[in-house]
Amino acid sequence: LSQSRACHLVGECFGKPFRALVAEERMEHARRLLIATDYRVNEVANMTGFNNVEHFNRTFRRHNDLPPGEYRRRYRMTFE
Repeated sequence: LSQSRACHLVGECFGKPFRALVAEERMEHARRLLIATDYRVNEVANMTGFNNVEHFNRTFRRHNDLPPGEYRRRYRMTFE
């Protein structure tokens, strides 16, 4: 099975490209880390596969409508 065929099959099965599924998983992991840990934003970025914190911030904001720090402040309160 070639890489392109595998990506095509994933898209057919899940209705989204493989790349979008991976991005969603990375953002979900980042959200959990921001709420449940005291890791700094740059550490969360590295733990979720982003080598550049600015790129992580832009991507996080695009997926969640909030920057990571604001997301943590807003949603951590509901779990404490």
